[in-house]
Amino acid sequence: MRALPRNADRDARCRRLTLCGVAWGAALLLVACTESPPAGLNQAPWPSRPSAAVQASCAPAGAPDPCQLPVAAGQTPDNSAYNALNVPGQPAGFSYNDPVSGVRIWKVTSSSFPAANTGAGHDYADGPNQVSRGWGPNNNTHTILVLAFIPYARFYLVDFTRGAGFSPPRELPDEAQPPRDLCFSFSSVPGQERIAYVINGGQLKRFNTATMQIENTGNFPLNQALFGWLQQDKTDTWFVGLVVNSSTAFAWNSQTNQYLTHTETWLNEPRLERDGRYVALTDNNIVRLWDLSTNTFGPQQDMSPAQGLYHNADLRSQWVVTNANISAPFAQDRYAVSGGQLFRTQFLNQSAGAMHQSGNWIQSDADLGGDLNRQWSFISGYNYNNPPWQGSLLWNEAIGIQRSDGSDQRFIAHHHSVQVPSLSYWSLPFATPSPDGRVVIFNSNMNQGPSARYDLFVAEMPLSGSPPPPPPPSTQNVGWTNLTNVTANGNSVTKTSGGDGWADAGPISSQTIVSGDGYVQFQYSSSALYVAAGLSNGNTDNTRDDIDFALARAGGSGVEVRENGVYKSETPFDSTAVFRVEVVNGVVQYKMNGTVFYTSSKAPTYPLLLDTWIGTVGASINNAVISGLLN
Repeated sequence: MRALPRNADRDARCRRLTLCGVAWGAALLLVACTESPPAGLNQAPWPSRPSAAVQASCAPAGAPDPCQLPVAAGQTPDNSAYNALNVPGQPAGFSYNDPVSGVRIWKVTSSSFPAANTGAGHDYADGPNQVSRGWGPNNNTHTILVLAFIPYARFYLVDFTRGAGFSPPRELPDEAQPPRDLCFSFSSVPGQERIAYVINGGQLKRFNTATMQIENTGNFPLNQALFGWLQQDKTDTWFVGLVVNSSTAFAWNSQTNQYLTHTETWLNEPRLERDGRYVALTDNNIVRLWDLSTNTFGPQQDMSPAQGLYHNADLRSQWVVTNANISAPFAQDRYAVSGGQLFRTQFLNQSAGAMHQSGNWIQSDADLGGDLNRQWSFISGYNYNNPPWQGSLLWNEAIGIQRSDGSDQRFIAHHHSVQVPSLSYWSLPFATPSPDGRVVIFNSNMNQGPSARYDLFVAEMPLSGSPPPPPPPSTQNVGWTNLTNVTANGNSVTKTSGGDGWADAGPISSQTIVSGDGYVQFQYSSSALYVAAGLSNGNTDNTRDDIDFALARAGGSGVEVRENGVYKSETPFDSTAVFRVEVVNGVVQYKMNGTVFYTSSKAPTYPLLLDTWIGTVGASINNAVISGLLN
């Protein structure tokens, strides 16, 4: 059994930040300290933005293809469509398409998976690989590290297969349990997808995730007093982290067994670039470069008034970070080595605001055409307490991806992890990719707020040669047709003529739900004694019994569920209530004021429209909307 990680542990891993003299614990408090970039900035010209349309593929067949994603344009979360999915109430294994990008997202954990827990997610954005490269048929299966609080911290492995779902969880054995977060990393090397490395008992061990056993080979284990902040290069040669005093960084060459350490009283985080030569030793705006090839050090550099390296992405031979020390919407900076020092280039005058970045996707020279400035890195921004500049950001409460030359920025999904009015550390999204870039994991409190539980999610990156993500669902006011004996007023409609109680008025929506999840929503006027509305595959006539899935009034005090006229259930009528007939994962649900009161056993047939019957003259169906993948 293990106690919860202490605040001191988190501080030792250096997530506390101080900007412009304002300290804010683990949060990133972004403040505008200057009105223009500081003098001496090496500012690259900003390339023209890609068109808003999704471009042609920019990746070889079968590889992650960011160009299939929407161009980042400050997309706002579609909270209405997301909340309609009831993600907090869904089990592990549930999937949905992001309402804005269409990217498929899977819920990895729940309150009962991988075990009964109060919250489950993953460690952090950058540093160790917390999801493996793909393995198995078509490299479509990835192993994910899950940190669950039960209520003490315990780590599990879960295998995820794109398009299919999850394996049963496997609890790491005691000899491979990390003592805290940032102590476990999957291999970066193709062909070693089932191998991971873990700090346990002060040692660095080699672990086989297929056999669930320690399998030390070569120079493993490294037997030193190791603490955490584990990371490794693209070939699993150099491993870097902190030893137990947390002011000393270690670097170990697993091929030669060379073990190096260096102490700085101010040391916060060691940041290894993934080519494995340089470590940036960092604390707030202070940086010092460590050249592992010669075990030499550059001068101590104060990067003020720019921002130093934290919450940044560690890439091959460079680091990418948001500069929060200029006015909103801030900027993206790239740090690279020249003459034994770090030099900064601003490559984009935009950002995600309060954020974390990740460089765990390892891209080859061939992928990049030999230009390391073309590398993609990931970014996840969160809204911390509604700053006035939130709406001006390129990634608004979103997960995105960008090239470090500033030539391309893409939108992946909204994480819906709300940090208002306070901040909850473990529910920060911390988006991070697998080393092959094919999946991205993130945490979310699912729009429930910082005091609610959080869960882990995995998003499927589009692959070159595969169909792009489906168009996102939309929510629209109903446009009415079949207007016999009725008068439409916007998205409301009233029976104005014909017989009272007769089947001579049946307006329908002009829109249809083509496939997948969707709903129709409406209200009834207090005078609507004989009325029905719901989902149908087409419209044969104006009768109640023609409606496949209806909420009907028949003169009494209730609202009845009727499926092609067959009575199923009912609930008391309230003229102020909002009614919804909804398809969720192929199952039809009936809701009043957001609460399900009946679930159908009958499967819907697409396309679906809003079908109605209005018997009472003067009765209205009001505020009708239709949502889903619409025609």
